[in-house]
Amino acid sequence: MVDGVTGVAVEAARVWEGAPGTRDRRVLLRRGSTLFMLGAYYETPEELHTFEQALATFRFLPSA
Repeated sequence: MVDGVTGVAVEAARVWEGAPGTRDRRVLLRRGSTLFMLGAYYETPEELHTFEQALATFRFLPSA
């Protein structure tokens, strides 16, 4: 859940352009008719935690 919107998390255990052990996590969110993708590459649990903290503070701006 990101800013009240339920998403789907997708994770790749290997990243071809990353160092061995790098993972790729993407969160797909649909808000109205727009699809958003938020993501990060990470290697350590601490880096994943930082990404999760960023998701927890993410806010959508009101539409114009």
